[in-house]
Amino acid sequence: MILVETTLFKAFKIPVLFFLGMLYLGLTGCGNDDSIPQISGDPYIDLPSYSFTVEALELQTAVEDGIQSFVELDVSVHEFSYETNYDGETLMTSGALAIPINSEEPPSLFSFHHGTFIDPALSLSEIPKILFPKDYLVPASNGYITLFPDYIGYGETNGHLHPYIQREPSATTVINMILAVREFLETNNISVDQKLFLGGFSEGGYVTMAVHRELELNNHGLQVTASAPGAGPYDIRFTLDEILTRSSYSSPELIGFFIASYNENFLNRPLIDYFQGPSATRVDNFFINRSSSFLSLQQLPSQIDELLNPTFLEDFRGNGELPLKQFIQDNNLVDWVPKTPITFFHGSSDNTVPSEVSQHTFDILLELGTDPDLIDLEFYPGGHDEDPWLELTLEWFSTFRNN
Repeated sequence: MILVETTLFKAFKIPVLFFLGMLYLGLTGCGNDDSIPQISGDPYIDLPSYSFTVEALELQTAVEDGIQSFVELDVSVHEFSYETNYDGETLMTSGALAIPINSEEPPSLFSFHHGTFIDPALSLSEIPKILFPKDYLVPASNGYITLFPDYIGYGETNGHLHPYIQREPSATTVINMILAVREFLETNNISVDQKLFLGGFSEGGYVTMAVHRELELNNHGLQVTASAPGAGPYDIRFTLDEILTRSSYSSPELIGFFIASYNENFLNRPLIDYFQGPSATRVDNFFINRSSSFLSLQQLPSQIDELLNPTFLEDFRGNGELPLKQFIQDNNLVDWVPKTPITFFHGSSDNTVPSEVSQHTFDILLELGTDPDLIDLEFYPGGHDEDPWLELTLEWFSTFRNN
């Protein structure tokens, strides 16, 4: 089953198109060599990681109008495996890598962080060409070597519950892929410059800021050129307070995912402590036991007082639930001072991650002493929509390309 929004995977809020899920399951049973014609103009076609090639003309006809102007080059897409550390283990994990073809200048790296994938069977490293979100390949067509970490819980690590909106695994998994990709490019004599751009939307916005924070606070041998987080829950407690003061929330599955992941990793309480009975069962069956479909999860009520246990809701809104609040505090991203450029982008009428979160984060970072010349916040018309974020991000990143 694949969870999709208009361009296939639009971050955080994800409805279902069941027939695409069935198509995905059918296509993944076939090797790429049999189902995707090879394009002889791709110089990277003989690499063992090769998946498929997308020509610029094909890409330009598939993407939204606002980003068509960034399409310039054909793109070679590869499945990528590398080691990372998680929960005391060394894991072989995965991602996708998109390489621009015939770039006149050595490309920069763009670490692209996708939004929430509810279904653990979904990963960008394994999805076939026909279903890969073409908007995501625009940065590569624009001249960036673009990497897409699957995150823990997807691809080669889908036996684990994804550590959703958790700072350390979000940062570590991405940084290890960036380092592994640089080594891969050097080994295969693929040119790349030293610039590193970070970007992502929704959960990917959170991941972007987690990576930026970690790279600046600890030495990993990587220097951020610029980062563009979009519509992420950077201050988790503030985000939850904004959402849980409402009477309803249109994406209750995200609350279910967040609580299930935090409870599994930190608290280990019965889910009935957090949810009303039927909702506790649906969250448990989907995220923990993996015994039900997303169709069942879609039956979670949007009314907050019907979704959550009233005792939990009262305690969280008040002075209770201190262990959970402490773990939330430990995973917030508003405790550092960026030293390299960062611009927050957010839809002004976003109801999934309220736009107030970005304003709040921006204000706090300035209060902490961030140089105002290094930080910016830009709102665009609309809601939880990643297309404007990608267009604005590529426009902004272009100002660093030739400096």
